Amino acid sequence: MAQTINLILETRADRQISARSADFPDCVAVAETREEVIALMQKQLDDRLKSIEVVSISLPQQSERPLSDFFGIFKDDPYFADILQGMREERELDDNNPAYT
Repeated sequence: MAQTINLILETRADRQISARSADFPDCVAVAETREEVIALMQKQLDDRLKSIEVVSISLPQQSERPLSDFFGIFKDDPYFADILQGMREERELDDNNPAYT
């Protein structure tokens, strides 16, 4: 099955064209024409891929902690009460704002 790799071509100030691949940052080429730089990259990537094997693996599914495990974790935190009070005050200000009605 054929694989595709995206190349990034850029015309430099000296009018030469550089090519690189985000997938293989060590493969870079510079040439006078678009066709030449693509051919150079093709050769580099062909050589590079001879020693590479792409393997997909599955990771074990991690169990999600139920939200109820977190109920009450801030009950004895004095700063959390202050934060809640500030949130209540902001909401009351928003309720009185005609833009929110």
